[in-house]
Amino acid sequence: MSKEQSRKLAAIMAADIVGYSRLMAENEADTLARLRTFRRDLLEPSVTEHAGSIIKNMGDGWLAEFDSIVGAVNCATAIQQRLSQDGSLEIRIGIHVGDIIHENEDIFGDGVNIAARLQQIAAPGAVIVSGDVFKLVDRKTGTDFEDLGIQRLKNITVDTAVYGWAPETIKGQSLLSAPTEEKAANTVPVVLIEELHISGSEDEAAELAEEIRYELLLLMSRRTGIKVVSERNEKTEPKYVIGGRCRVSGTKVRLDMTLSSGRGGETIRTERFQSDTDDRDDFIEQVARRISVMVRSFTTSRDGEEYAERPDSDLSVQELLSKAAFLNARWTREGAEGAQASLETALSKSPDNPMALAMLAMSLISPLFAGYGRRQEVDTARIMDLSNRAVSLGSQSDVVFMARAFNRLWLHSDYDGARSDIDRALQINPGYQELQAALGLVEIFEGDAQKGAKYLIDNLDMMSESMVFPVLLFSIGLAYLITGESEKSLQYARESYERAPLISNCGMIYAAAAAEKPEITNASDFKEMISRLGLDLSVVDNYPFAREADRVLLHSRLEAAGVPA
Repeated sequence: MSKEQSRKLAAIMAADIVGYSRLMAENEADTLARLRTFRRDLLEPSVTEHAGSIIKNMGDGWLAEFDSIVGAVNCATAIQQRLSQDGSLEIRIGIHVGDIIHENEDIFGDGVNIAARLQQIAAPGAVIVSGDVFKLVDRKTGTDFEDLGIQRLKNITVDTAVYGWAPETIKGQSLLSAPTEEKAANTVPVVLIEELHISGSEDEAAELAEEIRYELLLLMSRRTGIKVVSERNEKTEPKYVIGGRCRVSGTKVRLDMTLSSGRGGETIRTERFQSDTDDRDDFIEQVARRISVMVRSFTTSRDGEEYAERPDSDLSVQELLSKAAFLNARWTREGAEGAQASLETALSKSPDNPMALAMLAMSLISPLFAGYGRRQEVDTARIMDLSNRAVSLGSQSDVVFMARAFNRLWLHSDYDGARSDIDRALQINPGYQELQAALGLVEIFEGDAQKGAKYLIDNLDMMSESMVFPVLLFSIGLAYLITGESEKSLQYARESYERAPLISNCGMIYAAAAAEKPEITNASDFKEMISRLGLDLSVVDNYPFAREADRVLLHSRLEAAGVPA
Protein backbone atom coordinates (compact mmCIF):
# COMPACT_ATOMS: atom_id res chain seq x y z
CA MET A 1 0.00 0.00 0.00
CA SER A 2 1.41 3.38 -0.95
CA LYS A 3 1.82 5.95 1.78
CA GLU A 4 0.38 9.42 1.43
CA GLN A 5 2.70 11.98 3.02
CA SER A 6 2.44 15.72 3.49
CA ARG A 7 4.58 18.23 5.38
CA LYS A 8 3.61 21.57 6.93
CA LEU A 9 4.52 24.09 9.63
CA ALA A 10 2.03 24.02 12.49
CA ALA A 11 1.57 24.53 16.23
CA ILE A 12 1.15 21.23 18.08
CA MET A 13 -0.57 20.94 21.45
CA ALA A 14 0.19 17.74 23.37
CA ALA A 15 -2.01 16.96 26.39
CA ASP A 16 -2.38 14.01 28.74
CA ILE A 17 -4.26 13.04 31.88
CA VAL A 18 -2.29 13.18 35.14
CA GLY A 19 -2.31 9.87 37.03
CA TYR A 20 -4.45 8.04 34.47
CA SER A 21 -3.33 4.54 35.49
CA ARG A 22 -3.93 5.23 39.17
CA LEU A 23 -7.38 6.67 38.45
CA MET A 24 -8.32 3.64 36.37
CA ALA A 25 -7.16 1.29 39.12
CA GLU A 26 -9.18 3.15 41.74
CA ASN A 27 -12.45 3.42 39.79
CA GLU A 28 -12.42 2.48 36.12
CA ALA A 29 -16.08 3.33 35.36
CA ASP A 30 -15.91 6.74 37.01
CA THR A 31 -12.62 7.61 35.32
CA LEU A 32 -13.92 6.66 31.86
CA ALA A 33 -17.09 8.69 32.44
CA ARG A 34 -15.06 11.77 33.48
CA LEU A 35 -12.77 11.26 30.51
CA ARG A 36 -15.67 11.10 28.04
CA THR A 37 -17.25 14.22 29.56
CA PHE A 38 -13.96 16.11 29.41
CA ARG A 39 -13.40 15.18 25.79
CA ARG A 40 -16.99 15.87 24.68
CA ASP A 41 -17.71 19.03 26.68
CA LEU A 42 -14.33 20.74 26.92
CA LEU A 43 -11.45 19.39 24.82
CA GLU A 44 -13.12 18.94 21.46
CA PRO A 45 -15.23 22.16 21.58
CA SER A 46 -12.20 24.22 22.70
CA VAL A 47 -9.97 22.86 19.94
CA THR A 48 -12.67 23.53 17.34
CA GLU A 49 -13.38 27.01 18.71
CA HIS A 50 -9.72 27.94 18.28
CA ALA A 51 -9.53 26.60 14.70
CA GLY A 52 -7.62 23.45 15.54
CA SER A 53 -8.16 19.75 14.99
CA ILE A 54 -7.42 16.67 17.10
CA ILE A 55 -5.10 14.53 15.03
CA LYS A 56 -4.24 11.74 17.44
CA ASN A 57 -6.09 10.13 20.37
CA MET A 58 -3.98 7.94 22.64
CA GLY A 59 -6.56 7.07 25.27
CA ASP A 60 -5.10 9.15 28.07
CA GLY A 61 -3.60 11.79 25.78
CA TRP A 62 -4.16 13.80 22.62
CA LEU A 63 -2.31 15.68 19.94
CA ALA A 64 -4.02 18.71 18.39
CA GLU A 65 -2.82 20.72 15.40
CA PHE A 66 -3.36 24.47 14.91
CA ASP A 67 -2.48 26.72 11.99
CA SER A 68 -2.41 29.61 14.48
CA ILE A 69 0.07 29.58 17.38
CA VAL A 70 -2.11 32.10 19.22
CA GLY A 71 -5.04 29.73 18.78
CA ALA A 72 -3.09 26.83 20.27
CA VAL A 73 -2.07 28.88 23.33
CA ASN A 74 -5.54 30.30 23.89
CA CYS A 75 -7.06 26.83 23.60
CA ALA A 76 -4.62 25.36 26.14
CA THR A 77 -5.07 28.12 28.71
CA ALA A 78 -8.88 28.00 28.35
CA ILE A 79 -8.89 24.25 29.03
CA GLN A 80 -6.64 24.55 32.07
CA GLN A 81 -8.62 27.50 33.44
CA ARG A 82 -11.87 25.53 33.20
CA LEU A 83 -10.38 22.40 34.79
CA SER A 84 -8.93 24.43 37.65
CA GLN A 85 -12.49 25.51 38.51
CA ASP A 86 -14.37 22.21 38.32
CA GLY A 87 -11.62 19.85 39.55
CA SER A 88 -12.85 16.94 37.46
CA LEU A 89 -9.44 16.03 36.03
CA GLU A 90 -5.86 17.26 35.98
CA ILE A 91 -3.98 17.44 32.69
CA ARG A 92 -0.61 18.72 31.56
CA ILE A 93 -0.07 20.48 28.22
CA GLY A 94 2.96 21.23 26.03
CA ILE A 95 3.03 23.37 22.88
CA HIS A 96 5.68 23.73 20.18
CA VAL A 97 5.71 25.05 16.62
CA GLY A 98 7.65 23.25 13.92
CA ASP A 99 7.68 21.04 10.87
CA ILE A 100 5.22 18.14 11.04
CA ILE A 101 4.72 15.24 8.66
CA HIS A 102 1.35 13.61 8.08
CA GLU A 103 1.65 10.06 6.82
CA ASN A 104 -1.67 8.27 6.30
CA GLU A 105 -3.29 8.70 9.73
CA ASP A 106 -0.12 9.24 11.76
CA ILE A 107 1.98 12.31 12.47
CA PHE A 108 5.73 12.82 12.95
CA GLY A 109 8.33 15.57 13.15
CA ASP A 110 10.15 17.95 15.50
CA GLY A 111 6.95 19.85 16.27
CA VAL A 112 5.37 16.68 17.63
CA ASN A 113 8.44 15.39 19.48
CA ILE A 114 9.21 18.62 21.32
CA ALA A 115 5.54 19.29 22.18
CA ALA A 116 5.35 15.80 23.72
CA ARG A 117 8.53 16.37 25.76
CA LEU A 118 7.26 19.74 26.98
CA GLN A 119 3.99 18.11 28.06
CA GLN A 120 5.95 15.49 30.00
CA ILE A 121 7.81 18.10 32.09
CA ALA A 122 4.69 20.20 32.77
CA ALA A 123 3.29 20.21 36.30
CA PRO A 124 -0.37 19.18 36.69
CA GLY A 125 -2.55 22.06 35.52
CA ALA A 126 0.29 23.87 33.71
CA VAL A 127 0.87 24.85 30.09
CA ILE A 128 4.52 24.66 29.00
CA VAL A 129 5.58 26.23 25.69
CA SER A 130 8.87 26.38 23.82
CA GLY A 131 10.82 29.60 23.30
CA ASP A 132 9.77 29.59 19.64
CA VAL A 133 6.11 29.68 20.67
CA PHE A 134 6.69 32.34 23.35
CA LYS A 135 8.49 34.70 20.99
CA LEU A 136 5.70 34.51 18.43
CA VAL A 137 2.80 35.00 20.86
CA ASP A 138 4.35 37.37 23.40
CA ARG A 139 1.80 40.14 24.11
CA LYS A 140 -0.68 38.67 21.62
CA THR A 141 -2.62 36.46 24.03
CA GLY A 142 -2.59 38.28 27.35
CA THR A 143 -1.07 35.17 28.91
CA ASP A 144 1.57 35.93 31.54
CA PHE A 145 4.20 33.26 30.88
CA GLU A 146 6.98 32.60 33.36
CA ASP A 147 10.51 32.17 32.04
CA LEU A 148 11.64 28.69 33.15
CA GLY A 149 15.10 28.90 31.61
CA ILE A 150 16.90 26.62 29.16
CA GLN A 151 16.05 22.95 29.58
CA ARG A 152 17.53 19.74 28.20
CA LEU A 153 14.55 17.64 27.13
CA LYS A 154 14.74 13.87 26.97
CA ASN A 155 16.05 12.62 23.61
CA ILE A 156 16.11 16.18 22.22
CA THR A 157 19.71 17.12 21.43
CA VAL A 158 19.24 20.89 21.29
CA ASP A 159 18.67 22.77 24.56
CA THR A 160 15.21 24.36 24.58
CA ALA A 161 14.04 27.66 26.07
CA VAL A 162 10.92 26.91 28.14
CA TYR A 163 8.08 29.14 29.41
CA GLY A 164 5.15 28.17 31.63
CA TRP A 165 1.70 29.33 32.67
CA ALA A 166 -0.91 28.05 35.13
CA PRO A 167 -4.27 29.30 36.45
CA GLU A 168 -4.30 31.46 39.57
CA THR A 169 -5.43 28.50 41.67
CA ILE A 170 -2.01 26.85 41.38
CA LYS A 171 0.15 29.98 41.12
CA GLY A 172 3.14 29.88 43.42
CA GLN A 173 3.79 26.21 42.75
CA SER A 174 6.46 24.91 40.40
CA LEU A 175 5.30 24.78 36.80
CA LEU A 176 7.68 21.93 36.05
CA SER A 177 6.78 18.41 37.18
CA ALA A 178 10.31 17.27 37.95
CA PRO A 179 13.93 18.21 37.27
CA THR A 180 14.77 17.86 33.59
CA GLU A 181 17.76 15.93 32.33
CA GLU A 182 20.18 18.82 32.35
CA LYS A 183 19.31 22.23 33.70
CA ALA A 184 21.35 24.75 31.85
CA ALA A 185 24.68 25.26 33.46
CA ASN A 186 25.37 25.75 29.78
CA THR A 187 23.02 28.73 29.41
CA VAL A 188 23.47 30.84 26.31
CA PRO A 189 23.90 34.63 26.63
CA VAL A 190 20.62 36.45 27.26
CA VAL A 191 19.88 39.59 25.21
CA LEU A 192 17.17 41.92 26.50
CA ILE A 193 15.45 44.15 23.94
CA GLU A 194 13.94 47.01 25.92
CA GLU A 195 11.09 49.30 24.98
CA LEU A 196 12.48 52.36 23.18
CA HIS A 197 12.16 55.88 24.55
CA ILE A 198 10.20 58.27 22.36
CA SER A 199 10.14 62.00 21.62
CA GLY A 200 8.79 64.43 19.05
CA SER A 201 5.43 63.34 17.64
CA GLU A 202 4.84 60.90 20.43
CA ASP A 203 2.00 58.85 18.92
CA GLU A 204 3.89 58.29 15.67
CA ALA A 205 7.17 57.70 17.53
CA ALA A 206 5.54 55.18 19.87
CA GLU A 207 4.08 53.22 16.96
CA LEU A 208 7.36 53.22 15.04
CA ALA A 209 9.39 52.33 18.14
CA GLU A 210 7.17 49.34 18.87
CA GLU A 211 7.39 48.13 15.27
CA ILE A 212 11.19 48.39 15.33
CA ARG A 213 11.36 46.53 18.63
CA TYR A 214 9.02 43.80 17.41
CA GLU A 215 11.04 43.37 14.19
CA LEU A 216 14.22 43.06 16.26
CA LEU A 217 12.61 40.47 18.54
CA LEU A 218 11.38 38.51 15.55
CA LEU A 219 14.69 38.67 13.69
CA MET A 220 17.08 37.99 16.57
CA SER A 221 14.98 35.25 18.13
CA ARG A 222 15.65 33.12 15.04
CA ARG A 223 19.37 33.12 15.75
CA THR A 224 21.14 30.15 17.32
CA GLY A 225 23.45 30.78 20.29
CA ILE A 226 21.61 33.50 22.20
CA LYS A 227 18.34 33.82 24.08
CA VAL A 228 16.27 36.92 23.38
CA VAL A 229 13.85 38.29 25.99
CA SER A 230 11.49 41.26 25.91
CA GLU A 231 11.38 42.15 29.61
CA ARG A 232 13.37 41.74 32.79
CA ASN A 233 12.57 39.15 35.41
CA GLU A 234 14.19 37.99 38.63
CA LYS A 235 15.31 34.62 37.26
CA THR A 236 17.09 35.72 34.08
CA GLU A 237 19.80 38.36 34.14
CA PRO A 238 20.56 39.68 30.66
CA LYS A 239 24.18 39.73 29.59
CA TYR A 240 23.43 42.37 26.95
CA VAL A 241 20.73 45.02 26.63
CA ILE A 242 19.51 46.67 23.44
CA GLY A 243 17.74 49.98 23.95
CA GLY A 244 17.39 53.34 22.31
CA ARG A 245 15.41 56.46 21.56
CA CYS A 246 13.07 57.13 18.63
CA ARG A 247 12.19 60.66 17.53
CA VAL A 248 9.65 61.41 14.79
CA SER A 249 8.99 64.86 13.33
CA GLY A 250 6.85 64.81 10.20
CA THR A 251 8.54 62.47 7.73
CA LYS A 252 11.89 62.73 9.53
CA VAL A 253 12.98 59.95 11.86
CA ARG A 254 16.03 59.83 14.09
CA LEU A 255 16.78 56.62 15.91
CA ASP A 256 19.65 56.02 18.35
CA MET A 257 20.21 52.35 19.25
CA THR A 258 22.58 51.21 21.99
CA LEU A 259 24.10 47.86 22.90
CA SER A 260 25.16 47.84 26.54
CA SER A 261 26.27 45.42 29.23
CA GLY A 262 23.44 43.92 31.26
CA ARG A 263 25.62 43.65 34.33
CA GLY A 264 27.20 47.07 34.69
CA GLY A 265 25.25 49.04 32.14
CA GLU A 266 28.38 50.17 30.27
CA THR A 267 27.74 51.25 26.69
CA ILE A 268 29.35 48.89 24.18
CA ARG A 269 28.18 50.41 20.92
CA THR A 270 25.79 53.11 19.71
CA GLU A 271 24.36 53.46 16.21
CA ARG A 272 22.38 56.40 14.81
CA PHE A 273 19.85 55.93 12.01
CA GLN A 274 18.07 58.75 10.18
CA SER A 275 15.32 58.73 7.56
CA ASP A 276 13.30 61.43 5.82
CA THR A 277 11.18 59.19 3.60
CA ASP A 278 7.73 57.71 3.94
CA ASP A 279 9.02 54.18 3.43
CA ARG A 280 8.92 53.21 7.09
CA ASP A 281 8.78 49.46 6.39
CA ASP A 282 12.14 49.54 4.64
CA PHE A 283 13.62 51.70 7.40
CA ILE A 284 12.40 49.28 10.10
CA GLU A 285 13.87 46.30 8.28
CA GLN A 286 17.21 48.02 7.67
CA VAL A 287 17.53 49.03 11.33
CA ALA A 288 16.67 45.55 12.60
CA ARG A 289 19.13 43.86 10.26
CA ARG A 290 21.96 46.28 11.07
CA ILE A 291 21.50 45.89 14.82
CA SER A 292 21.23 42.11 14.48
CA VAL A 293 24.55 42.01 12.58
CA MET A 294 26.19 44.30 15.15
CA VAL A 295 25.09 42.11 18.06
CA ARG A 296 26.11 38.88 16.29
CA SER A 297 29.52 40.31 15.47
CA PHE A 298 30.15 41.51 19.01
CA THR A 299 28.89 38.40 20.80
CA THR A 300 30.74 36.10 18.40
CA SER A 301 34.08 37.87 18.54
CA ARG A 302 34.06 39.17 22.12
CA ASP A 303 31.68 37.10 24.25
CA GLY A 304 34.29 34.44 25.04
CA GLU A 305 37.11 36.83 25.95
CA GLU A 306 36.49 36.32 29.66
CA TYR A 307 37.13 32.58 29.24
CA ALA A 308 40.15 32.82 26.92
CA GLU A 309 42.78 32.37 29.64
CA ARG A 310 40.87 29.81 31.70
CA PRO A 311 41.62 26.07 31.35
CA ASP A 312 39.12 24.16 29.22
CA SER A 313 38.59 21.69 32.07
CA ASP A 314 37.08 24.48 34.21
CA LEU A 315 34.50 25.57 31.63
CA SER A 316 30.96 24.44 30.83
CA VAL A 317 30.00 23.44 27.29
CA GLN A 318 28.53 26.87 26.53
CA GLU A 319 31.58 28.63 27.95
CA LEU A 320 33.80 26.43 25.76
CA LEU A 321 31.76 27.39 22.70
CA SER A 322 32.09 31.08 23.57
CA LYS A 323 35.83 30.70 24.09
CA ALA A 324 36.20 28.89 20.75
CA ALA A 325 34.24 31.59 18.90
CA PHE A 326 36.49 34.26 20.41
CA LEU A 327 39.67 32.39 19.43
CA ASN A 328 38.44 31.61 15.90
CA ALA A 329 37.68 35.30 15.38
CA ARG A 330 41.42 36.02 15.65
CA TRP A 331 41.82 34.48 12.13
CA THR A 332 45.23 33.01 13.09
CA ARG A 333 46.65 29.51 13.20
CA GLU A 334 47.17 29.80 16.95
CA GLY A 335 43.61 30.97 17.47
CA ALA A 336 42.16 28.15 15.40
CA GLU A 337 44.23 25.50 17.19
CA GLY A 338 43.11 26.84 20.58
CA ALA A 339 39.50 26.87 19.40
CA GLN A 340 39.77 23.29 18.17
CA ALA A 341 41.07 22.13 21.55
CA SER A 342 38.18 23.84 23.35
CA LEU A 343 35.63 22.35 20.94
CA GLU A 344 37.07 18.84 21.33
CA THR A 345 36.63 19.27 25.10
CA ALA A 346 33.05 20.47 24.58
CA LEU A 347 32.29 17.37 22.50
CA SER A 348 33.81 15.09 25.14
CA LYS A 349 31.26 16.55 27.57
CA SER A 350 28.35 16.71 25.12
CA PRO A 351 29.06 14.41 22.12
CA ASP A 352 25.82 15.21 20.28
CA ASN A 353 25.94 18.99 20.65
CA PRO A 354 25.20 20.27 17.12
CA MET A 355 26.73 23.70 17.72
CA ALA A 356 30.02 22.18 18.91
CA LEU A 357 30.08 19.83 15.92
CA ALA A 358 29.44 22.64 13.44
CA MET A 359 31.93 25.01 15.05
CA LEU A 360 34.65 22.34 15.08
CA ALA A 361 34.04 21.64 11.39
CA MET A 362 34.39 25.36 10.64
CA SER A 363 37.50 25.67 12.77
CA LEU A 364 39.16 22.72 11.02
CA ILE A 365 38.56 24.26 7.61
CA SER A 366 39.56 27.79 8.64
CA PRO A 367 43.16 27.35 7.36
CA LEU A 368 41.74 27.38 3.83
CA PHE A 369 39.47 30.41 3.94
CA ALA A 370 41.88 32.34 6.18
CA GLY A 371 44.72 31.43 3.84
CA TYR A 372 47.46 30.38 6.26
CA GLY A 373 46.99 26.63 5.59
CA ARG A 374 46.89 24.43 2.54
CA ARG A 375 44.34 21.94 1.21
CA GLN A 376 46.46 18.84 1.92
CA GLU A 377 46.62 19.80 5.61
CA VAL A 378 42.88 19.50 6.30
CA ASP A 379 41.02 16.28 7.09
CA THR A 380 38.22 16.46 4.52
CA ALA A 381 36.46 13.28 5.61
CA ARG A 382 36.28 14.29 9.27
CA ILE A 383 35.15 17.83 8.50
CA MET A 384 32.25 16.61 6.36
CA ASP A 385 31.31 13.97 8.94
CA LEU A 386 31.17 16.65 11.64
CA SER A 387 29.10 18.89 9.36
CA ASN A 388 26.61 16.18 8.45
CA ARG A 389 26.19 15.10 12.07
CA ALA A 390 25.60 18.71 13.11
CA VAL A 391 22.82 19.07 10.52
CA SER A 392 21.29 15.73 11.51
CA LEU A 393 21.22 16.64 15.22
CA GLY A 394 20.42 20.35 14.93
CA SER A 395 18.09 20.78 11.98
CA GLN A 396 16.60 23.98 13.47
CA SER A 397 19.97 25.73 13.82
CA ASP A 398 21.08 28.34 11.29
CA VAL A 399 24.74 27.81 12.19
CA VAL A 400 24.88 24.10 11.30
CA PHE A 401 23.70 24.78 7.75
CA MET A 402 26.08 27.71 7.41
CA ALA A 403 28.99 25.49 8.43
CA ARG A 404 28.09 22.74 5.97
CA ALA A 405 27.60 25.27 3.18
CA PHE A 406 31.16 26.57 3.55
CA ASN A 407 32.57 23.08 3.85
CA ARG A 408 30.75 21.90 0.74
CA LEU A 409 32.03 24.91 -1.17
CA TRP A 410 35.67 24.87 -0.08
CA LEU A 411 36.24 21.11 0.11
CA HIS A 412 34.16 19.78 -2.78
CA SER A 413 33.36 22.76 -5.04
CA ASP A 414 29.73 21.73 -4.45
CA TYR A 415 28.06 24.98 -5.47
CA ASP A 416 24.50 23.65 -5.56
CA GLY A 417 24.95 21.94 -2.19
CA ALA A 418 26.31 25.14 -0.68
CA ARG A 419 23.37 27.14 -2.06
CA SER A 420 20.91 24.60 -0.69
CA ASP A 421 22.38 24.85 2.81
CA ILE A 422 22.51 28.65 2.66
CA ASP A 423 18.86 28.74 1.63
CA ARG A 424 17.94 26.42 4.50
CA ALA A 425 19.83 28.58 7.02
CA LEU A 426 18.09 31.70 5.71
CA GLN A 427 14.69 30.02 6.05
CA ILE A 428 15.51 29.45 9.72
CA ASN A 429 17.01 32.91 10.23
CA PRO A 430 16.35 35.49 7.48
CA GLY A 431 18.50 37.98 9.40
CA TYR A 432 21.70 35.95 9.04
CA GLN A 433 23.30 38.60 6.84
CA GLU A 434 26.66 36.83 6.51
CA LEU A 435 24.91 34.12 4.51
CA GLN A 436 23.39 36.65 2.17
CA ALA A 437 26.95 37.63 1.34
CA ALA A 438 28.13 34.00 1.16
CA LEU A 439 25.89 33.50 -1.85
CA GLY A 440 28.04 36.06 -3.65
CA LEU A 441 31.18 34.06 -2.93
CA VAL A 442 29.54 30.93 -4.37
CA GLU A 443 28.82 32.84 -7.60
CA ILE A 444 32.44 34.06 -7.84
CA PHE A 445 33.95 30.62 -7.47
CA GLU A 446 31.42 29.00 -9.81
CA GLY A 447 32.40 31.44 -12.55
CA ASP A 448 30.04 34.42 -12.49
CA ALA A 449 32.33 36.95 -10.82
CA GLN A 450 30.30 39.94 -12.01
CA LYS A 451 27.11 38.61 -10.41
CA GLY A 452 29.00 37.69 -7.24
CA ALA A 453 30.54 41.15 -6.94
CA LYS A 454 27.16 42.84 -7.31
CA TYR A 455 25.63 40.60 -4.65
CA LEU A 456 28.46 41.32 -2.22
CA ILE A 457 28.42 45.08 -2.81
CA ASP A 458 24.65 45.20 -2.34
CA ASN A 459 25.17 43.69 1.12
CA LEU A 460 28.40 45.50 2.00
CA ASP A 461 26.95 48.46 3.87
CA MET A 462 24.78 46.18 5.99
CA MET A 463 27.86 44.13 6.91
CA SER A 464 30.14 46.98 7.98
CA GLU A 465 29.89 45.90 11.64
CA SER A 466 30.50 42.22 10.94
CA MET A 467 33.71 40.44 11.90
CA VAL A 468 33.77 38.97 8.36
CA PHE A 469 33.74 42.41 6.70
CA PRO A 470 37.43 42.18 5.62
CA VAL A 471 36.68 38.81 3.99
CA LEU A 472 33.82 40.40 2.04
CA LEU A 473 36.25 43.03 0.79
CA PHE A 474 38.70 40.26 -0.16
CA SER A 475 35.92 38.50 -2.10
CA ILE A 476 34.98 41.67 -4.02
CA GLY A 477 38.65 42.29 -4.81
CA LEU A 478 38.91 38.73 -6.15
CA ALA A 479 35.76 39.17 -8.25
CA TYR A 480 37.03 42.36 -9.88
CA LEU A 481 40.42 40.73 -10.50
CA ILE A 482 38.64 37.98 -12.45
CA THR A 483 36.52 40.46 -14.43
CA GLY A 484 39.66 42.45 -15.36
CA GLU A 485 38.68 45.62 -13.46
CA SER A 486 42.11 46.15 -11.93
CA GLU A 487 41.59 49.52 -10.25
CA LYS A 488 38.40 48.38 -8.52
CA SER A 489 40.14 45.17 -7.49
CA LEU A 490 43.04 47.11 -5.96
CA GLN A 491 40.65 49.47 -4.15
CA TYR A 492 38.82 46.68 -2.34
CA ALA A 493 41.91 44.50 -1.89
CA ARG A 494 43.89 47.30 -0.26
CA GLU A 495 41.06 48.08 2.17
CA SER A 496 40.70 44.38 2.95
CA TYR A 497 44.37 44.09 3.89
CA GLU A 498 44.46 47.38 5.82
CA ARG A 499 41.49 46.27 7.91
CA ALA A 500 42.89 42.78 8.56
CA PRO A 501 46.67 42.63 8.06
CA LEU A 502 46.86 39.28 9.90
CA ILE A 503 44.52 37.41 7.53
CA SER A 504 46.64 35.74 4.85
CA ASN A 505 43.93 35.80 2.19
CA CYS A 506 43.54 39.56 2.58
CA GLY A 507 47.27 39.96 1.94
CA MET A 508 47.07 37.53 -0.96
CA ILE A 509 44.38 39.45 -2.84
CA TYR A 510 46.23 42.70 -2.18
CA ALA A 511 49.36 41.18 -3.73
CA ALA A 512 47.46 39.90 -6.79
CA ALA A 513 45.61 43.18 -7.30
CA ALA A 514 48.86 45.20 -7.01
CA ALA A 515 50.78 43.07 -9.52
CA GLU A 516 50.78 45.85 -12.15
CA LYS A 517 51.88 48.51 -9.64
CA PRO A 518 55.70 48.28 -9.17
CA GLU A 519 55.60 51.30 -6.86
CA ILE A 520 53.68 48.99 -4.48
CA THR A 521 55.27 45.58 -5.13
CA ASN A 522 58.86 46.89 -4.96
CA ALA A 523 58.33 48.56 -1.58
CA SER A 524 59.95 46.97 1.47
CA ASP A 525 56.74 46.85 3.48
CA PHE A 526 55.03 44.91 0.64
CA LYS A 527 57.85 42.35 0.56
CA GLU A 528 57.69 42.14 4.36
CA MET A 529 53.96 41.39 4.12
CA ILE A 530 54.55 38.44 1.78
CA SER A 531 57.16 37.02 4.13
CA ARG A 532 55.20 37.67 7.34
CA LEU A 533 52.02 36.03 6.04
CA GLY A 534 53.91 33.08 4.54
CA LEU A 535 52.40 33.63 1.10
CA ASP A 536 53.43 31.33 -1.74
CA LEU A 537 51.90 30.28 -5.04
CA SER A 538 50.44 27.06 -3.60
CA VAL A 539 47.75 29.17 -1.92
CA VAL A 540 45.96 29.24 -5.30
CA ASP A 541 45.13 25.54 -4.91
CA ASN A 542 42.98 26.37 -1.86
CA TYR A 543 40.31 28.12 -3.90
CA PRO A 544 37.36 26.14 -5.29
CA PHE A 545 37.36 27.66 -8.77
CA ALA A 546 35.11 26.00 -11.32
CA ARG A 547 37.06 27.60 -14.18
CA GLU A 548 40.72 26.75 -14.61
CA ALA A 549 41.24 30.11 -16.32
CA ASP A 550 40.43 31.90 -13.03
CA ARG A 551 43.00 29.79 -11.18
CA VAL A 552 45.65 30.47 -13.84
CA LEU A 553 44.93 34.20 -13.71
CA LEU A 554 45.35 34.38 -9.94
CA HIS A 555 48.55 32.31 -10.11
CA SER A 556 50.09 34.57 -12.76
CA ARG A 557 49.17 37.76 -10.90
CA LEU A 558 50.72 36.52 -7.66
CA GLU A 559 53.87 35.43 -9.50
CA ALA A 560 54.12 38.87 -11.13
CA ALA A 561 53.78 40.50 -7.69
CA GLY A 562 56.81 38.58 -6.40
CA VAL A 563 55.04 35.86 -4.40
CA PRO A 564 57.44 32.87 -4.29
CA ALA A 565 56.64 29.38 -5.56
